[in-house]
Amino acid sequence: MLSKQFIFELFFLFLLSGSQAQTEIKGYVLALPGKNPIAFANIGILNASVGTISDQDGSFSLSIASQYFRDSIIFSALGYEPLKIPIRKLIDNRQMTVYLRETAYRLSEVVVMAERGTTKSMSIGNQHFDGSSLYGDTINAGSSMALLIKSINRRGKKNIDFPAYLKEAEVLILNNTFPDFKIRVRVYDVDTIKGKLLPGRDLLEASVVEQSNIKDGWLSFDLSEYRLLVEKDFFIVFEWILEKKDRAAL
Repeated sequence: MLSKQFIFELFFLFLLSGSQAQTEIKGYVLALPGKNPIAFANIGILNASVGTISDQDGSFSLSIASQYFRDSIIFSALGYEPLKIPIRKLIDNRQMTVYLRETAYRLSEVVVMAERGTTKSMSIGNQHFDGSSLYGDTINAGSSMALLIKSINRRGKKNIDFPAYLKEAEVLILNNTFPDFKIRVRVYDVDTIKGKLLPGRDLLEASVVEQSNIKDGWLSFDLSEYRLLVEKDFFIVFEWILEKKDRAAL
C-alpha cells in the first residue's frame, strides 16, 4: 500500500487591481438528471486566475473583468461532463442556472488474487519540495497545491515501484486562523503541454472533502475505500475550499 505525507506552508498574496470594469455573474450549478445542486463545482476561465467554487446549495457568484469578455467560463465537477459557455452570452443573463450532465463511467474489471508474502507500505512526500508546484487561485475559490509524484527523483534514485495503491493522503496545517475550513484532495495523471508537466485527467472519481477546525497539525484523508491504483507518475492536489462565510471573513 502507498501512503502520502505532505508538508507545506502557503503564503497568499492578494493584489488589488485598478478600476477595471467588472461584471458579476450569479447563479446555480445543478445536476442532470434530477436537478440537484452540485456542491464545490469548479467555475473559472481557462488559463486565467479567475474562478470560484459553488457552495453547498450549488450557488455561485463570479466577478469578471472586461478583459476576459471574449473568453469562456468552464463549469466542471467530478462525475459530470464539463460545460464551456462564452462569457458574452452570460453578460445579459447575470442570474443563471447551469446544468451539468452526469458522466457514465465504465468500471474496469477487478481480479482478486491471493497475496503471497507481505505487502510493502511506504510514505513519500515533499519533504524537500521535490517536484512540487504551487498553483494560486483567486480568493473567490481558495488556493491549491499540486505535487508531482515521480518514480525517479531528481537525484536519479527510484522512489516508487509502480503499480501501487494510494492508501492515505496527509497535509500539515500551519497556523489556521479560521473557525473551520474545508480541504479537498484530488489525484490527476500527468499531462504534457508545451514541454511542461501539468495535472491532467482525474484519477480519483470522487469528491473527497475533509472539514476541520484544527489550528495546526496533520489532516488525513482515508483513500483506501476507493482502491485507487496508480501505475505511473501522478499529481496529488490539495484544494482549500472557500464558501460564502469564508469569503466574507477574508
